[in-house]
Amino acid sequence: LLSSLIMCLHSVTFCAIFWMLFIIVADSVNSSKIYHNLNALRNNRFLRITSNSDMAAFKRIAKELKVEPPINAPAFVWNFAWKLHMYLIPILHSFDHCFAVNSSFNLAVLWWKAISANRWGSLLWDNGITFDLLPPIFRRLVQFPLSFLYPNLHHQNIAMRTVFLDDALRSEILNIENNQNSKVRVVILGSGYDSRSLRFLNTIESEFNTSNVDFFEFDLPSVVNVRHLMLERFVQRRKVIKKIVRLPTVLEADLNNLDEFTLKLDQLLDQNNNKSIFDTSIKQATTYTKTIFIMEAVVMYLNDEVVMPLCQQCVRSVIKNNPLEDISLCFADRFPGIVNVDNNTSSLTTFEKEREDVAAFLLKSQLQLTRWMPKLGRARHMGVAKYIP
Repeated sequence: LLSSLIMCLHSVTFCAIFWMLFIIVADSVNSSKIYHNLNALRNNRFLRITSNSDMAAFKRIAKELKVEPPINAPAFVWNFAWKLHMYLIPILHSFDHCFAVNSSFNLAVLWWKAISANRWGSLLWDNGITFDLLPPIFRRLVQFPLSFLYPNLHHQNIAMRTVFLDDALRSEILNIENNQNSKVRVVILGSGYDSRSLRFLNTIESEFNTSNVDFFEFDLPSVVNVRHLMLERFVQRRKVIKKIVRLPTVLEADLNNLDEFTLKLDQLLDQNNNKSIFDTSIKQATTYTKTIFIMEAVVMYLNDEVVMPLCQQCVRSVIKNNPLEDISLCFADRFPGIVNVDNNTSSLTTFEKEREDVAAFLLKSQLQLTRWMPKLGRARHMGVAKYIP
């Protein structure tokens, strides 16, 4: 009882600190300027709800995913929430020995995903896995039940793509042949500090009754260095609660540098090198029957001219290594050169046009779109594509 009371006191204290910071930042923002620039803010890159039909589409997609949609707040609210979180990131990580630059908003996304993952009873509840990636002390701000205090803004928009990708990946893993020789390799491009590999690796046996799934993550060297520190801390925290931990293999590569990425990917896919270069615990080479690539909000930060060659190289490298291997791409991203929503086009019409454009884009990499779901926001293209010879 005493321990529970102390925990409640800590939670209330942290919540009070958070709202004090909220008020301080709010006072520093020129509200009148925000109100006078509503039209500009409605075109912000993080979410674009430009009409009632947009919001209706958002609710329809959320219902299909079985999650709550983000609230239909004015654009300046979304913008303010974003700026507030960016302002708080250094404070939230002030006691974090892993802290690094918030490249491509990796840290912000981690906190948003932690809010959803700490909502007990939701589809994204992960029994503390994402929570254990966060820094000490201030992570209590998003602990259950405080996680329910946050309005459904940016974190709920990201929750939609997280639910979609989790379900898509789960389906792709379950589609492998049901025998002990089937082995799946999941390659996450631009993984950042995401918890997906940890969540799947550490629930895989109970969920799929097989441990024949390996995860590999690619990202920039600066991100990978922080990722290793986070994983070390994660393992220590899991040991405290006596949890056995499986970890992904994390690899350095600049996805904008296609030659560098190709070299690293070919080494990974090479069955003879697999045992020695990346994981010394593997005693013999592993033969995989399927490779699944994951792209979540990564290609929209790459140079446009790199994206298609990157997709083509992923397919080419796998086929070169094993012509009989199945290949799938699960994505929640924004591909270049695809039509955007505008005020003169209904959401449903635009979404259908985007589906056709994305399908044509992926087909140039011999990937056939088999599942599609649009989403408002920047990472608006969600789907699954499979290799066709």
